[in-house]
Amino acid sequence: MTTSDYEFLNGLQDMAKTFAANARKKQAEVHAEGSSGAGMVTVKLRGDYKVEDIVIDDSVWLMDDKDALRLLVISAFNTALENLNAELTREMGGVLNIKL
Repeated sequence: MTTSDYEFLNGLQDMAKTFAANARKKQAEVHAEGSSGAGMVTVKLRGDYKVEDIVIDDSVWLMDDKDALRLLVISAFNTALENLNAELTREMGGVLNIKL
């Protein structure tokens, strides 16, 4: 390999590091939420797929039905995941500077 080949590879490596740093920064800025039961349960997620918050309406506690609560949380969480994946796809397209 020639010196210019090594310089080219080093340049590609630097570009990859910059891209990864930009992607991590963009991912940290993304948030999404999902709700179920007409807003009775809302789950908020960060771009790194960590749960940021779960909001449970007081009316859910009055139902006194653990299985219903479990289903509401599962549904809200799954919706939040779908919304987060869609948002990350849109945002990561910006990092790549392409439209997805």
